[in-house]
Amino acid sequence: MTKYFFILYLLSSVTLSAQLSVDDWDSIITITNEEKINTDLTEFSPTHWKEFIVYVGSRSRQKLFDKNHNEPYYDLYLAGKNKDGVLDRTASFSKRLNTPYHEGPMSFSKDGKKIFFTRVDYDKGELNMNTEKVVLNKIFESNYENDQWTDAILSSFNMEEYVSCHPSLSKDGNTIIFSSNRPDGYGKMDLYITTLVDNVWSTPENLGPEINTPENELFPYIHDKDLLLYASNYGTEKNDLDIFKIKLDQKEAQKAIQLPSPINTNYDDFGISMDDIGLKGYLSSNRPSSKGKDDIYSFSSTQSILSYKDDNYNKVKVIVYGQFGQHTLGNVEVKLCRIPEDKILSFDDSVFDIQGNDVNTFITDNNGETFIQLYDGYNLISIQTDNNEKWQKIISTQKNQETLKVNLRKKSLVKKDTVIQYIERETKATINNVEVKAGATLIFNNIYYDYNSFEIKKGAAYELDELAAIMKKNRNLKILLSAHTDSRGESEYNQKLSEQRAQSAKQYLISKGTLSSQVSTIGYGESKPRNHCHDGVKCSEAEHIYNRRTEVQVLKMRAN
Repeated sequence: MTKYFFILYLLSSVTLSAQLSVDDWDSIITITNEEKINTDLTEFSPTHWKEFIVYVGSRSRQKLFDKNHNEPYYDLYLAGKNKDGVLDRTASFSKRLNTPYHEGPMSFSKDGKKIFFTRVDYDKGELNMNTEKVVLNKIFESNYENDQWTDAILSSFNMEEYVSCHPSLSKDGNTIIFSSNRPDGYGKMDLYITTLVDNVWSTPENLGPEINTPENELFPYIHDKDLLLYASNYGTEKNDLDIFKIKLDQKEAQKAIQLPSPINTNYDDFGISMDDIGLKGYLSSNRPSSKGKDDIYSFSSTQSILSYKDDNYNKVKVIVYGQFGQHTLGNVEVKLCRIPEDKILSFDDSVFDIQGNDVNTFITDNNGETFIQLYDGYNLISIQTDNNEKWQKIISTQKNQETLKVNLRKKSLVKKDTVIQYIERETKATINNVEVKAGATLIFNNIYYDYNSFEIKKGAAYELDELAAIMKKNRNLKILLSAHTDSRGESEYNQKLSEQRAQSAKQYLISKGTLSSQVSTIGYGESKPRNHCHDGVKCSEAEHIYNRRTEVQVLKMRAN
């Protein structure tokens, strides 16, 4: 139960709650222990930041121990992925944000330049206590400026004498949901919401009895699709944490839905985060397969976990009109099929071929309306009648859409093969989940060199392979490629080494078909570390690796 550091000073030893659903998704969801970053201690609350995962762990750089847990105080850590998508490199997230005492669950702004996080009330080297001489947890915030985090400050919506923790920031940056034991709640720890109005956070409001219970509601996570996921210990004899979901902004009362197995087990399951469509993500658990007290697990699903027990998930109303929208058309077939993402990225016209695919067919009623249930990811919708041209559109469930209005066009009197093809939005090239566009900066952590060498190891530059493929398709794409070393060794030598590595990366791109004129290079040596590991500072190998990187700044990108 180590993750309860934020309430252990207030609550007596509490045993918290879980309830297995009679429905399970064991054949749909795969759960994997991220063994390379988990230890025999505690890791929990994984959260996305840029191309990394930031999490809470107790593998401290210091020798201070929390006597309540008999392990080091919690810090924030950073984990990177290898070419197989497995978390396998860790480093301290920020020397400026980590203190000798506890740091905990956090949330980032969409651009990665703002963090809200949990910390014991520790400021300027002092632990602050309430009137009962208890150190409470509070929510702090910091900005990412000039490649480093600013000194953290207390967020304005904390409340004196009470705990505030586990902030979750919405993608638009205007809403935070967090956990607190402030007065007039429904239980021990409740979830509260605050919104940004005229650049000031509003007075927090309790989220009400549909969510909060007589027990504890913790670890909230605001998802893109107006859903809130959180952990609760209410409802069973064993009292382990389980993960629940509930829709936000609903006018009528609703009941929170407990996620199925294997997301939830008869053990603590909490601290979930995921991609836009709920097919991949991470969570924390102390289930029996854990290496330590709490471990980080990744999950992948063939069906969005957001759709669980939601008949309206991805449901879109289609209204079919005749030419110029003058009248609706009844008894029209609306065909739907799923498109694999790799086919979308291929830019192949065959993506519009609905033949040979598993097709669902829907029929419009007398009002020209029908409801279709989209697949997770990309979908092709195709409509054709005897008197009208074929209409097609590719839409993605990453964008919420409740109604789709279709205007069919009359067939031309001149016989010809006409296919009207619509794509909802231009497919965006991405590397490490960062869109390749003008002004973007891509950070490559998986280009490996032998020590003191500028030769790229064979098979150790898959990120450059992805970049080369994109640049071959767009000869107008211009980049500035920069290389960085760690601080070990003489600075002049590191400067020269970084320049050689930047040139080596450029030659690698050229060998894959990129034009020399598309790539400029620069070496920064050890002058721009991403953490505290400057000259003379004792750091772990993982922290030095964090500073060894290749960065790509997209200077120009224009469609061919």
